[in-house]
Amino acid sequence: MLCQGEGSGAAANVAAVTGANRLLELFKLDVGFRSGVSRAARSWADEENTRVPRCAFSVAQILSNGFFTVFTFDAPSPLLITENDVIALSGRGLGKKDDASGFRLFEYIGKLEEGQTLLLPSDDLIRAGFGEASVKGYSAAGEVLAQYLGRLLDREPKPTPPQMLELLVQDLALKNRGGPPRDLTALGLTCRPARLLTLATGPPRDISRDGEFTRRLMNSEGLKAVCGSTTSELIARELDLPLTCLNPDNYVDPPEYAIPGIDLITEGAVALNRVMNILDDDLSGIKEPNVVERLAQTLLSSDKIELIQGRAVNTAHEASLFKQMGIRTRHDVVEQICDKLEERGKIIERIYF
Repeated sequence: MLCQGEGSGAAANVAAVTGANRLLELFKLDVGFRSGVSRAARSWADEENTRVPRCAFSVAQILSNGFFTVFTFDAPSPLLITENDVIALSGRGLGKKDDASGFRLFEYIGKLEEGQTLLLPSDDLIRAGFGEASVKGYSAAGEVLAQYLGRLLDREPKPTPPQMLELLVQDLALKNRGGPPRDLTALGLTCRPARLLTLATGPPRDISRDGEFTRRLMNSEGLKAVCGSTTSELIARELDLPLTCLNPDNYVDPPEYAIPGIDLITEGAVALNRVMNILDDDLSGIKEPNVVERLAQTLLSSDKIELIQGRAVNTAHEASLFKQMGIRTRHDVVEQICDKLEERGKIIERIYF
């Protein structure tokens, strides 16, 4: 979603934030994507309604198979950036046609393939660099922007979509030097393969399912991680592979282990509690992350996480000392971690043993 408030300065910012929140609330009410957009557009198109802060917007809905729908209101047409071309999408006008400027609400439909980028430019970005085109309508403005970005693809080495946007913003900033500040904003949505992670923690309640538990982990796609000393021991036993401690002399961080074929292995409840404590922190600047920080980074960078959780109870986790230290049980901290990750849009699939 990209919203641009009417006016300038603080008033425009308030209008944009209010508009974005209004759209989100309409979607949460389960009125439907198209219906929610139409209701918002109707209220902002009503010139007599001065109580509602107006904003232009572009909002996209992309399904798991790549098909997308984009609605724009008083905003330029979206662009599709492929490997060798930039295409201004053609849409259809919706609602009442304005005598002065034609349709204000448009719908665009298409499919986003792997490696392609859907670009939603702001109206101000168009006006800053292609002012004459913007007067001719949003479709014409999109075409001019597509031609500009298409020429960037002829460069060697060929720039990536983020690099193309950076070059565009730099160019427009130079063109507008000395003039009023412009909001040079564009939203790019790139289709890439999902980052998959399977995390196994806790042994199965029934020891006869240890083999099934282990096979579920090893047959999964993407990265594999294990949290739990007992869990790692049973996996090593089932695989008939060595279990090696990588930091035997480190008395600060939880132990880190290695089993061939598994990307990250550490302790259970204590490590998971420490992960929970830093999930909201900015971990990008850590130069030499320890095993807890690497596990947190892996969770945050994954799109889909398959959680394989054994239900065997470790009574030590319920001891008074653990409670005094603020260490939550494995079950409780795993649920809290999952809640935080789902709030960030991660897909969590839980499998219990």
